[in-house]
Amino acid sequence: MMIHKLFGERRLTTLNLNLHQTIEKANITKLLFIRHGQTAPIPDTGLDYDRVLTDMGRTQAKRSGEIFGKNLQPYFSPALVSPAPRTMETAQLFLAASTAVVDESDNDSSVEEIEFLPVNSLYDGTQHPKGDLLFQKLGYAPLRDYLENENEQMKDNARLVLGNYAENIIESIIKTIESSTAIENGSNDIEKTLLIAAHAIYLPAAALGVASLLGCDNNSSSSSSLPSPSMEVILSTNTKEVEGYLIDAKNHSVRYLSRD
Repeated sequence: MMIHKLFGERRLTTLNLNLHQTIEKANITKLLFIRHGQTAPIPDTGLDYDRVLTDMGRTQAKRSGEIFGKNLQPYFSPALVSPAPRTMETAQLFLAASTAVVDESDNDSSVEEIEFLPVNSLYDGTQHPKGDLLFQKLGYAPLRDYLENENEQMKDNARLVLGNYAENIIESIIKTIESSTAIENGSNDIEKTLLIAAHAIYLPAAALGVASLLGCDNNSSSSSSLPSPSMEVILSTNTKEVEGYLIDAKNHSVRYLSRD
């Protein structure tokens, strides 16, 4: 399985079973992983965490919601979001544009209320110091550049850092769904999309882990060492701002969603 690129056999069986059972119970058939929008430089605090969206970043978030977000309704509540301000605002603007319903009688609009759950492990800053060193060397690059780097030490560090990140996110997804009010009330008769908003490099790692567990790499030839088309999308794409990966759990496929 492609997930071995991240964390091998570590707790693979348990994560696999729990993820399948949990999303099925909630009738979540799609999982959307999006990157935050364009971000301003580090402010006077000197902290990356405090960076905020630029006007362009806000426009990107709204446009992505209008271009592909609307087609993924309804959304599961809560959405999982990195607590960094730039990611929180991206998710809020994206979902507002995705779920806004215009009342043509009075030109007013209403927004379906989706709760946001800040998940500390979704913030890429939790991966210091090895994560910082990797990013300084490779920058914004496709996931393959990290996981299949010719430098063995860098490759091992990438698989460790990104594997831990992916595992934490999968556990957070399971825990969030299991504890949601919608599940407790049995409100699972409609197929839903779960939104996860996070950061470049780490975002596709989490998507790769989830897609692997949901069988999106099973359409590759058993006699071939090459990844399936779905996995190739995640490995080879350089994730742009407020774009990302849609995992279809029913059809075992992955698509990259773009504003273009």
